[in-house]
Amino acid sequence: MRNLTKSAIAYGTALFLAVCTFKLLQTIHGPNIADLADVAFGVTEGTPRGIAFQNRLLGPWLVRLMSETGISFESALWRFHFVFLALQCVLLVGLLRRSGLKTHHALAQLVVFLFMFLVLQFYWYHTWDILDMILFTLVAYGAFQAKGILYFTMIFAVALLNRESSLFVALFLMLDSVTVDAQKRRWVLDAPRKLAVGAMLLVLGLAFTVLVRQLTLVEATDIPDETRQMILGNELHLAQNLRDLLVNNLLSINIIYTVFILGSFAVFLGQFRRLSASGVKCLILALLIFANIMVFGIIIETRMLLILLPLFLFLWNDLQRGRAKTEPGISGI
Repeated sequence: MRNLTKSAIAYGTALFLAVCTFKLLQTIHGPNIADLADVAFGVTEGTPRGIAFQNRLLGPWLVRLMSETGISFESALWRFHFVFLALQCVLLVGLLRRSGLKTHHALAQLVVFLFMFLVLQFYWYHTWDILDMILFTLVAYGAFQAKGILYFTMIFAVALLNRESSLFVALFLMLDSVTVDAQKRRWVLDAPRKLAVGAMLLVLGLAFTVLVRQLTLVEATDIPDETRQMILGNELHLAQNLRDLLVNNLLSINIIYTVFILGSFAVFLGQFRRLSASGVKCLILALLIFANIMVFGIIIETRMLLILLPLFLFLWNDLQRGRAKTEPGISGI
């Protein structure tokens, strides 16, 4: 009965925090909800803002199905964001508790998580952004719980319909095929089946992304000019992103984003030896995702960093466990 009460308090509080966060989200995106709805609707019609959006089917089609109940597409979009934000909050608290955190610690971390979620909001906030956070919350949890091939393959299957970030699920499966000894800096292949399956999923994901973009695209409404470099429909933005991250941000309020992303990686890399083997793999995955954002994303669109939040959170908890082992005076999480 006591455990039931604790669970009710934990999940009830998580839902309350989701409602509060959603109200702030409405304040932020209320003025531009028509533009956000146009982007999602364009994907379902085969007329996305850019070719790279056309394989991001899951969120827009869920919104369209919700709109078939007789409500407007904009109203359906709001409901979509509330449902999946609530799911993110409940899921995160549940997984943190299952990872060994006490309820009040899990809720405190949820508050910090939601604070950063709001800080990283941008004019654009798409359906695939919240789904990315949920899926990579599951990836991070699965990494530290030593989940198997089936677990990550199921996540990959859902993520594939959401966005090309599914490729990072396949990459993690390949990373998880090796044993990492951080002290001796040695990598040993001990799960060749994971490596093979991960490689197969990676090829499948690339092929699916290209084919869906070609087969479902009617006409992109924002076709880039021929002077822009592109790979598989994705524009390259590395040079501009480096300028924004290391120069332009430092001269504006956006310096907080540079401090957040570079500071976070500095903390984890600086405490590298205190991470577990799973933590090392998660850190490598986070670095790969960030590198992808720098090359193909637009770093000033801070929503693109949302995918890193669950990885950073689970990495922080792993780091605290590592510190507790090496420094007896520290109680840990």
